Parts: sequence; C-alpha cells; structure tokens
Amino acid sequence: MKQQVAKKVVSGLIMGCLTLSFGALALAHSGEQGPMPGPGMMQEDRPHPEDRQQHINKALDKLATDGTITQDQVNKLKIFFREKDTERRADLEKMKDMSPEDRDTYLKEKFKNHPDSINDIKTAAELSEEQAKAVAEALRPPHVPNPDGPRCPMMPNP
Repeated sequence: MKQQVAKKVVSGLIMGCLTLSFGALALAHSGEQGPMPGPGMMQEDRPHPEDRQQHINKALDKLATDGTITQDQVNKLKIFFREKDTERRADLEKMKDMSPEDRDTYLKEKFKNHPDSINDIKTAAELSEEQAKAVAEALRPPHVPNPDGPRCPMMPNP
C-alpha cells in the first residue's frame, strides 16, 4: 500500500515539474514570432543571399536619397557587388571539388593579403574617402545583441 502511494506521489511530482517547466518556457517565449531557441538556431540566424542583396539595395538607395552619393555611383556599386557575388559563387563551385587540404591551401593563398574593401568600393564607384566610409558603414550588417547575454557561457559579454 505504501509503495502505491509513493509511486503516485513521485509520478505527480514528475508531472508537475514537467508542466511547470513547459509553462515557464511558453511564458518566456510569449509574443515572439521568431523560432524557439535551440540547437539549430545558429543556422537560422545566417542571412540569406536575397536578404543581403535587399539590404545592399536599401542602404545604397538611402545614401543616394540623403545626397551622400549620386545615383550614378549607386549603379556602379550595384554592378560592383554583383560582380563580387559572381566571383564568390565561382570560388565556391571551384572549392567543392577540392580536397580539404587543397581547399585550405587555396584559401590561404587567396587571402594572403587581407582585402581592402573600402579601397575597392572607392575605386569601383569613384568615391571620395568620406563617401566610401559612409557606404561601408551603411552596408555593414545590422548587429542585434542578444538581450539575454552571450549564447555560449565561454563568450564574453558584449
């Protein structure tokens, strides 16, 4: 008789704890439309190429509207970024067939000298130094810090 009561009490405690934990999770996530945090969250946070292209177009159009750069410079920058994207895709296709060792060697050789993005932008659209810095700042992806702190306990706080 005592064992049956003990089993029922333990079962009730387990069910109560599970209910409370799921309830707390639901309350913590209330109102948010995004995905629930979990192991796949890191891949879902990556920007999609369409989003990146849309971000570039919006940022360049805003700079043209503000008068920072001209519409002709915007068109040159769009062509420049389209060419860079084509080059990047060609490199990815080329690296697909490489062994990991060959890929490492290729990447080390390719990035031996760190690319100077601001200078490339400046040259491509005939921009001044201030305009190139404004374009680089506008194109930088938005950084939204995690309000709960870092994702990994080993990472420093922002």
